Amino acid sequence: MQEAELKWNQILETLEDTINLQSFKTLFNDTKVVDRPKEDTFLVVVPTKFAADYLNKNYAEFISEISQGLFNRKFFIRFTSNPS
Repeated sequence: MQEAELKWNQILETLEDTINLQSFKTLFNDTKVVDRPKEDTFLVVVPTKFAADYLNKNYAEFISEISQGLFNRKFFIRFTSNPS
């Protein structure tokens, strides 16, 4: 899991430089990688179902593109409010 957390932090650093700072703090400060169900997937827990739905709809693909730029590999991002 440590590798996933390191990669997620790198993605967040890039994202922070890319989007409005207030949006970043509101949407991503309380995110945490909780699982890698597949080698190419990050499961990220967020505080609410609303946040998970919003991030999946509006940011998951964008973050996948960031991962392509950082790691030369496109990771799929899935946000959830329920890590189980």
